[in-house]
Amino acid sequence: MRSRPLIWADDWALIMKEPESPGTWDVIVAGGGPAGIGAAISAARQGSKVLLLERFGILGGMLTSGHICPMLGMTGPNSFIDEIIALISGNGIVTPGHTRNGREIYIDLEAAKLNLLEAVKQSGAELYLQSQVIDVVKNDSYLEALVVSAPTGPAMIKGKNFIDATGDGYVSFMAGAPFEVGREDGLCQPTTLEFCLEGVSPDAITCYGDSDTVTLPDGYPYNMLCREANARKELPENVTIVRLHPTSFPGERNVNATQANGYNTLTPEGITGAEIELRRQIPRVVSFLRNHVPGYENCRVKSSATTLGVRESRRILGEYVLSDRDVENGAAFPDAVVEKAWFLIDIHNPTGGGQAEGQAKSAKAYDIPYRSLLPLKVDNLLTAGRCISGTHRAHASYRVMGIAFAIGQAAGVAAALSVQTDRSLRELEIKALRDALKKQGMKFSGGMQ
Repeated sequence: MRSRPLIWADDWALIMKEPESPGTWDVIVAGGGPAGIGAAISAARQGSKVLLLERFGILGGMLTSGHICPMLGMTGPNSFIDEIIALISGNGIVTPGHTRNGREIYIDLEAAKLNLLEAVKQSGAELYLQSQVIDVVKNDSYLEALVVSAPTGPAMIKGKNFIDATGDGYVSFMAGAPFEVGREDGLCQPTTLEFCLEGVSPDAITCYGDSDTVTLPDGYPYNMLCREANARKELPENVTIVRLHPTSFPGERNVNATQANGYNTLTPEGITGAEIELRRQIPRVVSFLRNHVPGYENCRVKSSATTLGVRESRRILGEYVLSDRDVENGAAFPDAVVEKAWFLIDIHNPTGGGQAEGQAKSAKAYDIPYRSLLPLKVDNLLTAGRCISGTHRAHASYRVMGIAFAIGQAAGVAAALSVQTDRSLRELEIKALRDALKKQGMKFSGGMQ
């Protein structure tokens, strides 16, 4: 249940300051991560007046602030994703890799920080950085405005259609849409702080997961080395594998290892506790690598995430809940707006180290239907990214960045087309939506054409 805010949304008008660019926007996107960037750019290219709101001072979300590398997750042919790959790979000299995770896109973090900003501005969308949504103004089942904490003070920003790309589904939650959190017992996948090492030997090992069969130069299994270090408490309690990914540059590895279990990241106490625990784990992981893994003897931390990586929080219930079976069997839908989405069912263990199901499970390329982007009980709102409507296990596949960009693109075009055709989001013709997406480069092979 939503707790009572300090000030009711109906009372905000009594204290509100006008935003710097007053007026009503066609489409307002909350959240400047992969899904929000996809939504804002595609809605602007569709010809709408678009505003993108981002709580941090840079765009990219987990791609930049979260320091996640590589970008994972694939979809069907989609020129927009190819554009994004060009923007985030910068001038790096390492080519994309292919592992059990599928295609891995290595990221030039500094290039991404600038190029994603430029892409949003060039699309025609407006952008407010350091502007966090703190409340909503709602009339029956319609959102009228978002209340934003901006550098100039609180501002009420009005729009026609809204897209929730906040990851945590914050706008949907404030608007009263129903949601679920975690698996049946309420536990969510653990949080992580990723970091980048430099000073790594060119021939040093990489490792993409605990089922990877990589061996050390003497033939000893690397995953066994990690488990043994965990057992003797050299590695933190829930760190049973230290994943080592390439970046865009030689001599670097992005490390996905730290793990904080049991923190409720929908509360300030949970966020703070997880951040502190994860920061404390980084030196222990680096010490393990220096002491035991050839090629890492002289490694050092180059940079780290500025915010913790949250894999799972709210899943906003929509007109359709993407199911375990859909992801496992490669479901197709007549209202698909993303085709051939694919990533493993990757459930990091909420109660210990490694995977919740022993190892990541296979999935078949599946569609994401438009109905999963339509929250219940709110009529002019779409979700995009990991907060769309799905089960805990389905979410473990579609939560990754490569898929989030495509979901955002679909949501942005839908929101813009709704305004242009004077049809509500629920009345939008799927054929018209798919035709508009095809004009922006998406290719559809099945279902309604």
